Order: sequence, then C-alpha cells, then structure tokens
Amino acid sequence: MTTQASTYDAQERIFNYLLVEDLYIAGGASNNGGIVYQWFTEQFLDIDSKDKAFKSIKKIRKIPAGSEGLLFLPYLTGERAPMWDAQAKGVFFGVTKNHSKLHFQKAVLEGIFLNVLQIGKALEETVGSMETIYVNGGLAHIEVLMQMLADIFGKAIHIQENEEGSAFGAFLMGMKALGLLGDFAEAKNMIRIQKTYMPDAVNHERYQQLFAVFISLYPKLKDDFEKLDHRN
Repeated sequence: MTTQASTYDAQERIFNYLLVEDLYIAGGASNNGGIVYQWFTEQFLDIDSKDKAFKSIKKIRKIPAGSEGLLFLPYLTGERAPMWDAQAKGVFFGVTKNHSKLHFQKAVLEGIFLNVLQIGKALEETVGSMETIYVNGGLAHIEVLMQMLADIFGKAIHIQENEEGSAFGAFLMGMKALGLLGDFAEAKNMIRIQKTYMPDAVNHERYQQLFAVFISLYPKLKDDFEKLDHRN
C-alpha cells in the first residue's frame, strides 16, 4: 500500500520504505510462499517439476473451503511479517483419518494465503482499509488460487494484463525520474485489468472462522517452537 507519510506500527509487523519524495510503500514480507508448496509437492506428491506442481492444483477444487477442518501454519523457514520469528515452525492442525492428500495439499495453499491475510490485516489496522487487491506474476494465471484468495480476503482480486508488476513499477519510476510522468496517478491509464475474481460469501465466512483459529495458534505455540529448535 502507498501512503503520503511513513506509518508506524506499534506492533512492528510491517515495513515502510521511501519510494519517492512524500510517497512511501507499506507492506510485509513473507518467507513462506511458493517454496512451501514446492516442499510439499516434492516430499509428499513426488512432483519435482514446477509446471506439474501448478497443474496439480486444479485437483483441490474437489475439497471444500477450509479443507474440512484441516489447518496449516506455513512457517517452514521461520517467518518475517507479521511476527518476525526465525524459530517459527510449520504445523498441521486438526488432522483426522478423513483427510486425504488433497486435503493436505489444499490446506498448505490455504495456510500460505491465511498468512498473507494476516499481513493484510496488519496493513489495514495501521495504514487504512484496502478495497481491491491487484495480483500479478505466474500465480495470477491459476484460477483456483485467485478465487481462493478472493474468498479468503473477501475482496475483489484484479488480474492485470501486464503480469510483470515489479518491472512495470521500475519502468514508472524511470519515467518519473526523467520527467516523462508528472504524477504516479497518471499511471492508472496504463493499467488494464484482464480478469476480476469476486469472493464467494459462503466460502469467505468459512475462512473467517478458520482465520480466527489460525491467528490464535502461533502465540500458543511460540515457546514450544523455541524448545524444538535443534540449534538450541
């Protein structure tokens, strides 16, 4: 999110970077995104190709939102935002004999996005509410994931035609520095939306229930994570 002033979070969950004079970027960085899904597909699905791993995601449509009570904390490599804890660990919670590999696969992806939601909540509490979310990059082409993201956030997810968001941002910075762009607001005319995903109200309600459990687990387990650390 962009702000006209540096915004301080008393809980120190998010960062603030100066973009240009009088314009800041507020956000949160996560260690546990695609690398977590790669770990799961390699270790439990015997998939060692990124293309095959992405294609296998389509199968999780069969599993309802919330993975029928299976929850995953995705902190396999510690975590930065929002807790900044190098000793945080991954956890599967709520496992029953009724859960299949597909349940675990979906729970992994839901856990990654629930942590993104946690960062989003920290931003909204500190900076202000966000009405829509723009997504770019390779994952933006996976419909089941984009619908899941919309359902988890309860907000519209816009997919841009230009999928290389970082490169496009660098391009705009260069135009601004050269005086070819007067204000970043002018860039709105350069952004074209390819597709929009709207949240499903029933799924969103289920994810809200799941999120309440998700955010309650880390504080309860934090001390035990430290005890499990093999480096101690």
